[in-house]
Formats: sequence, structure tokens, C-alpha cells
Amino acid sequence: MMARCTDERRVRQPVKRLGALVAAVAVAAAFGSCVGPFGRDRNAVTAPPPPCPSPGPVVVLTKGGPTGGVVPFTVGGGLYELTAQGFPHGGIFDPNQGVTRVWIGPEGTEPLRDPRENRPTQLTAEVYVTEGVPTQITLPRGNFWIANSFGVQISGRSCGGATVTPALT
Repeated sequence: MMARCTDERRVRQPVKRLGALVAAVAVAAAFGSCVGPFGRDRNAVTAPPPPCPSPGPVVVLTKGGPTGGVVPFTVGGGLYELTAQGFPHGGIFDPNQGVTRVWIGPEGTEPLRDPRENRPTQLTAEVYVTEGVPTQITLPRGNFWIANSFGVQISGRSCGGATVTPALT
């Protein structure tokens, strides 16, 4: 009887490794298809906010673009609705629907960047605004600055008789 040149255990070892690799990739792909940016579930159904009662006129708070920067504005206090527009579309990495973080801070403070959390410090409010989806926020009376993470145009309107006065004209 002739001796075998290959050991059966060595032949099966790569097959087991390949099977484990394929299983790991399949699990990662399945998990990745359900979880969107920022770890939120893209497939989760969220109820839309109630409509803005007695909506005021829409005012542009930031023009967007590289010179958008931090912009001052004044509110009378109450409920407000923010919208975002001007996201890039059509590129290979451009999102179908853009999302930006909007930061609002008290006027007179400089929005210094916190490198640990990658956001400005001294915030009064922070909210994610999705393109085409009005986002409601409650603010106290006062003078504030507004900025956003994507550098897009942010517009706002007051709800229920509140007032908003942009610095932009």
C-alpha cells in the first residue's frame, strides 16, 4: 500500500478558515445594511413630528457653503422648525438624503471645537436635521449663533406665534 502525500487534516484546514471568513463577511454585510450613519437604524420607522402650529414665514439662517460659518440670530422663545438644503448629490459618495448636525449656542460665546467629541462647545442646543424633513426644536428667548456640520443652508420658521429674526438679509 502506498503512503499518502497529503495529510487530510491540512487539506480541510483552509476550507474551514474560508468558511469562517465567508460567514463573518455575511454577518457584517447583513448588519451594515440595517445600520445607517451614526449607528442609527436606517429601517426604523419614526413618527413625523406634529405639524408646526401657526407657522411663521421661512427665514434663511445660514446660506451654506464654505463661507457659511457661524451666523447670529435672535428668537423670542418657543417652538421652531429647521430645514436643511444644499447637500451635494450625484457623486459616488454623496448620500441620497443628506443629514447635518445643527449647533446653536449663546451669542457672545465663541464656538470652540471640542476635539474629543468633534463638535463646538458651549451649546444651547444640538439637533440632527435631515434634508427635506422639518425638525422641531424649542429654544429660550435670546440671541444665538448657529452653525452646521455639513456647511449647507439652514432655514427656520417659528411655530405658534414665536419669533425669529435672522442676521442674514
